Amino acid sequence: MADQPFSLTQAVFKAAHPDINVIPVHINALTERHIAAFIKSRENDFVGVAGAYGPRCALVAVAFATPTEVLLVRFSSSEDAAKRQVTRKNRRRSTLDMLQDALLCHSGMQKLSFNMDRLATSLFLDQRIRLVQGIDIQSAVGPVSCRQDMPLVFKALGGKQTLHASNVAKCFGDEKFVDDSKLAIRAWASYHSMATLFPDSSLRNFSTVDTKSLDKKVRRSWCTVSFTRLMIQR
Repeated sequence: MADQPFSLTQAVFKAAHPDINVIPVHINALTERHIAAFIKSRENDFVGVAGAYGPRCALVAVAFATPTEVLLVRFSSSEDAAKRQVTRKNRRRSTLDMLQDALLCHSGMQKLSFNMDRLATSLFLDQRIRLVQGIDIQSAVGPVSCRQDMPLVFKALGGKQTLHASNVAKCFGDEKFVDDSKLAIRAWASYHSMATLFPDSSLRNFSTVDTKSLDKKVRRSWCTVSFTRLMIQR
């Protein structure tokens, strides 16, 4: 059965926002039409991004958000991915390549994400796709002593006084995949960190994450770093 779009009402900000149109799709069913419709919904050069992870800390889904729309892409299991690797050799362009080229490596899009380091690492290690112009929200907000501190999330989203704090804590407490709605809201809220990071809508001098230059030779060392980081965060 094909995924069906659905509408979502946010309960993160106290201020009212229009309902969010969520388009869930498996990576194997992703088309250029999905991506074109998402790009058309942008109001500026910023996109919110969030990842969700499975029991073995592998990336199982990623969501991209504009003010009114979320494109949520789920990935295959490792077994399905191995089968897909064989199929990809006979394809001109895989859906993973399309996702990378049209969104993740779109140089005109600033990708805003909490824990961008983990997301970029997982995209590369788990799906072999790269990313440019990634902005790690925690690092952009200020000095980071503990990346998981909820006050840091509150600050990035405009301050606790503007938020339904308990809902934010439920949404951002961890990045395990629970359901499409939670992931979609995290991506959408990440987009709205733009108001805090870029109050005048201009690009400030933030360091960005760029994995486009990585190659297979660094896969093993990155895997070691990623595993160590994940163990520390648990």
